[in-house]
Amino acid sequence: MKLIDLFRRLVFAQVLLGIMAFCIAERNPGLLLVVGALGALSWYVVEGPTGRPLPRWAINLGALSAVLRLIADMLWLDHHVILATGHFMMWLLMLLLYAHKTNREYSQLLVLSLMQMIVASILPGGVSIVYGLILAGYCVLALFTVLLFQLKISSDAVFETNRAASPTPDRVTRPEAVVGRGHRWQFRLTAASVGLVCAAIAVFVFVALPRTASRMGSALDSEVGRKHVGYSKQVNLSGPPPNAGSREPVLNLAVIRNGRNIGNDYTSWLVRGAALDYYDSRTHAWSRSLSSSARDRRLYLKSDGITLAELARDVPTTEAQVTLRTSSVPTLFTLHPVTHYDSASLRKIQFNPEDQQLTTNQAITGAAVYTVRWPTDPPPGLFEGYKKALPPREAGGRPQVTLQPVQNGDVNYRDATRNWSIQTDRVRELTLSVIRRVGLDRDPNRLEDPNDPRIAWALVHYLRNPTNYSYSLNNPMVSPLEDPVAQFLFNLRQGHCELFASALAAMARSIGMSARVITGFRASEYNHIGGYYVIRQRHAHAWTEIYCSDYGWQQFDATPPDEVMAEHHVRRSWFTGLRELYEHLEFTWIGSVVAYDQRTRAKLLSGISRSFSYATGDDRSWIGSALAFIRGLPQRWRFDPVGYISIVIVSFFILLAVATLVYLTLVHRRRVMSLQLANLPRSTRRGMVQQLRFYNSMLDMLERHGYRRPAWQSPFNFAQELARNEPTRLDPVVTLTQMFYEIRFGHREFDAGRRQRTRALLRRLELVLARRA
Repeated sequence: MKLIDLFRRLVFAQVLLGIMAFCIAERNPGLLLVVGALGALSWYVVEGPTGRPLPRWAINLGALSAVLRLIADMLWLDHHVILATGHFMMWLLMLLLYAHKTNREYSQLLVLSLMQMIVASILPGGVSIVYGLILAGYCVLALFTVLLFQLKISSDAVFETNRAASPTPDRVTRPEAVVGRGHRWQFRLTAASVGLVCAAIAVFVFVALPRTASRMGSALDSEVGRKHVGYSKQVNLSGPPPNAGSREPVLNLAVIRNGRNIGNDYTSWLVRGAALDYYDSRTHAWSRSLSSSARDRRLYLKSDGITLAELARDVPTTEAQVTLRTSSVPTLFTLHPVTHYDSASLRKIQFNPEDQQLTTNQAITGAAVYTVRWPTDPPPGLFEGYKKALPPREAGGRPQVTLQPVQNGDVNYRDATRNWSIQTDRVRELTLSVIRRVGLDRDPNRLEDPNDPRIAWALVHYLRNPTNYSYSLNNPMVSPLEDPVAQFLFNLRQGHCELFASALAAMARSIGMSARVITGFRASEYNHIGGYYVIRQRHAHAWTEIYCSDYGWQQFDATPPDEVMAEHHVRRSWFTGLRELYEHLEFTWIGSVVAYDQRTRAKLLSGISRSFSYATGDDRSWIGSALAFIRGLPQRWRFDPVGYISIVIVSFFILLAVATLVYLTLVHRRRVMSLQLANLPRSTRRGMVQQLRFYNSMLDMLERHGYRRPAWQSPFNFAQELARNEPTRLDPVVTLTQMFYEIRFGHREFDAGRRQRTRALLRRLELVLARRA
């Protein structure tokens, strides 16, 4: 009965653990709170002292409602089928927890819980280390639950058989489980053996079958990711003001210069995502123009990566290693201006030499690691080198979009980024008044001007001046008939980073400068344990790139830096260190386990091979030292044939001694279990074994003649059964068993009188058994 009660508790815990894992994978704490409370309440309602399960008609009605909700989720509410299926199974589990449970219901609970864990593993949140730990605990708990379920099924079968054979079936009670010596260790050994076999199979499958990119993961991330606010490939200024966003990590960034990590708490980086060159005056949204997208070039990486722009040998460069988490957008984030790209996981990319935007058409599941490099101080004429370095056709011979010559193509793109059509005269007048205050001027009809960098900085300082404009996420929405950029410049004078970037682009375009809005992230939160920047959804940022004569596209951030730094600031405390440690562990988990693919497997196997080769080939390692010692034994000791024979003989006796020691240990263990001494302290166990040796001698004598005590039978019941079958011959067994109980449990001394009596009874039993044989 205790095992059956334990099974019920384990099933309940397993179901709740599966529900918690699904809610964590969905990233839905509200659902976890509601369903967890309902599940916990079911134990009191159904299994409590006055508990009563729900009637069958209520359960059927609830199942019908769950089916209708499933149909609504997939058809009208536009939910993903995986999420809808997971919610459907969750509500079925809740109904079964409140129902009357037979073995059929228990099996349904186990199967539905397992299917829900499979669904949770597909969701984007299933890549977290918390879910991985819950999954490991779930597997261990499920193993014990299944083994106990088998015991319960056997118990129920015996109970039903007894009821069928009894003339009064209502009076038949459930039989209690009869266990023998070492049943606990037998159950533990069985569970451990099955668990080790399953773990070995899982490790083999994990290593042998690496994961591949799946569109399902990307689509699911898109569905679940709608809840988060952060990076976007478009900027819609007519929508509601953006909020602070979530703390969910998006990517990790490690910046290296001259082989040294230069990341710290005081240096921030603008991580570039999308380049938006077209502003729609009707929708008030920035987007990437179709003409820019048509100039994307498909590139296939070689073994050493791909060069996007040629640099002289003496130009110093900086390198960044980017680890991108599961993403629903194809953008590859870089630091401007990127000139080299390399990756072991994302080999197919698309690069645009006009706006330097890097994308991929591969699904990013788990994590994607790539490396970008750029010149520390961009040399003049760098942006002309992008078109010269890239091949006109992609590998495989398929034609690319034909580009115009460099000059004409450049003029066309530059013209597209110089136009501003909303209150142009008013914006131009404001811009000219700003730059004339610092002694500068510009002809709007000129394509380039040597003073363009100074003009751009003058506009940045004007927008950053707190007496002119202020940073705020709570700026009011404007009317659909009004332009947000114009309202920001002339009326509201407060706004978020997207408005500051748009205002700078509008002012620059109004006087003939080429400008575009960039969306990405601002990297400022540094993880000291991992040595990288952690970029979260809340770190999304927008700034402006302006074309400055010979130096090409330059970054200008008009948003007041103090306000942005205060918004992204992380206060250092002991909790910060714990959070950094957890995030680094999760980052390692995702990079090494979740994102395990063919290249990761090849890298792992080659690393093991190199380590073993180094260990066996280098005499400085312990394996190499041991092998060198064995190889040098014949020369060091000058063995002859007699010496080899002596070593063989000595080794044989050593193995014999070890085998004998193991045998005696097993025999002693068997004696301890047969004498029921396993629960005694070791200090008193040895003395009891010596005193009760006579009982072991009796059992050995009986086993030699075919009388073996079953593991489930007590010593006294075994003796009584022998005495009933052969009362005149096996009476000494009963007397010896009584003496065993007196010494083992009655704490009587094994004095000389009892010693002589046990010897006499053993001789008598031996003679009786010999005559029968």
